[in-house]
Amino acid sequence: MGSIVIPQDLKALLQDNSLSAAVVAISKTGEELFFEGYGKVHEDGKIVDRGSIFWLSSMSKLITTLAILRCISEGQITLDENATRFLPELASLPILYQSNTGKLCTKPRTAPITIRHLLTHQSGCGLAFLRPTLLQYAQENGLMIDVGNPIEYINSDLLDKVVTATLNRLPLCFEPGSGPFLYGSGFDWIGQLVSTLSGQPLETYVQNHICQPLGLTDTTMLFSEIPGTIEENWVRPKTYDTAAESFKTIAADIPRHGIASGSHGFYSSPSDFSKILSVILNSEIASKIGINESVWKEITEPQLINTDASGPESMYACMNGPVRHLFGVASLPATTTFDMGLGGAITKNDIDGMRNKSTYGWHGISNTLFWADREAGIAGAVLTNSFPAADDRLVALARWFEKKAYSTRSDSQIG
Repeated sequence: MGSIVIPQDLKALLQDNSLSAAVVAISKTGEELFFEGYGKVHEDGKIVDRGSIFWLSSMSKLITTLAILRCISEGQITLDENATRFLPELASLPILYQSNTGKLCTKPRTAPITIRHLLTHQSGCGLAFLRPTLLQYAQENGLMIDVGNPIEYINSDLLDKVVTATLNRLPLCFEPGSGPFLYGSGFDWIGQLVSTLSGQPLETYVQNHICQPLGLTDTTMLFSEIPGTIEENWVRPKTYDTAAESFKTIAADIPRHGIASGSHGFYSSPSDFSKILSVILNSEIASKIGINESVWKEITEPQLINTDASGPESMYACMNGPVRHLFGVASLPATTTFDMGLGGAITKNDIDGMRNKSTYGWHGISNTLFWADREAGIAGAVLTNSFPAADDRLVALARWFEKKAYSTRSDSQIG
């Protein structure tokens, strides 16, 4: 199954069972090429398998993207339609700017916020901890939610509070479509839009139109919707203990989020998520969930308006700068360049032994990531509930796995 040898330090970590993770790769037809589970779901539990449940964190955006693309395919809305027509709360958000005296002020928005803007991080919707002026505004106006350790997203209702504050009250950072790539809260608005267009909660829409046609049984924002005993399948969150040189389980309650976060609210299993990835690889599978050929093709087309590679807020700067770890690209060479597709990043160059140009992918803060390479006919995902983001050991796992998956595909001539 390929000649890519696992690094010794990573092998030792996996063999001691302290890390709980899964890796899965599939071909264009949805056939599994490679799967391995590591560690246990909890200390007294079973070994991680294809049905183990992980928090997708920001990989939830893929599911939300598929939901709105289905709405677009059905003619309910277009990519370049003004989303504020359907979302009065979004329509009311002003633009934040800094006066000559340094005072933070707001002014009315004049440009439309399109679906395309929201799907490609060009809407002006930001996250306070990534934008100094927005952080200052949030602090001055009592809107700041101290995210602290991201593990708290799992342990409490903090995620709900962050989503509520972001959706209802934080201003835009620039006129939609006029500024740089800005990682932000657009997918929470997309989730709200799907609900508005369908007259259903996002969870219900996803279950009816994505999960059921694809045969997904473990994908949800509500654990109560997952059949079987969640205690047996929920992979407990872990963090790396430097002193012990191993991952340690964090005491965590079973999460039960009350707000449908299109950005980071979904949970899934390796089995289910591989089927979701098959939608990106194969237009015939995409048609099963109502996404037509023309919309499917658009997913991996470059979308950024401002592609200045040298600007401090360009996508290149984001992907290769101080917050590189947030974008799930730490396992790729630093010379890799990116654009945005619909709902995910696309690589602009081939990477030897790994993904090809125009490969679509994204990440999550809990060290989850995926890629879907239409040219090679292969997709893969790494699933963990481990912290901190872009931990060196998990970066090594992601890099080894991607190389292993491509080697496996080459050897078996599948895809």
